[in-house]
Amino acid sequence: MRFARILALLLAFATIGISGFLLYRTPFAWLHLIPANIGVLASLYFWRKAPKRKKARKTAAMASCAVVPFIAASAVMSLFLSPVRVWPIFMTLTALGIMVAIVAILRIERKQAHVWADYYADVS
Repeated sequence: MRFARILALLLAFATIGISGFLLYRTPFAWLHLIPANIGVLASLYFWRKAPKRKKARKTAAMASCAVVPFIAASAVMSLFLSPVRVWPIFMTLTALGIMVAIVAILRIERKQAHVWADYYADVS
């Protein structure tokens, strides 16, 4: 889950950084930045530590899946509310969010399909 966590943190910091820059450039157009920041900050709660147990890995992966509609909503809102053309930036962040979700979900499946998975569960 280390790679998925790194990607999730990269997505969070990129979204917050881009939102800060856009807020600096156009302080009067801030309404379209809210959904992306809420979604990323909510998923950041689940990725604050590397998830070790199966349930924690599943919740972190589902949080990564839940981020995608929030960032896409920011892209759609920026089409109507932003004077600057920033929807491609948010669509790129949406694509990165989809990649984070896929990596996290695949990592859950790979951990469960490991040959020694039952042995590790019995020992710990």
